Amino acid sequence: MKPAILSSKAREEFLEAIRWIAKDNPSAAMALRNTVHQAARNLGDHPLCGP
Repeated sequence: MKPAILSSKAREEFLEAIRWIAKDNPSAAMALRNTVHQAARNLGDHPLCGP
């Protein structure tokens, strides 16, 4: 299935958070990005698994 897609506002805020975190800890920013992308894939594959 297709991964879940963030709204444009959610995507904007997500990218802003990634940039903010990356200023102090680039590896933490990358880990957050990867975790959110994996969650989106999981929700796409199993849309009823989330709250």
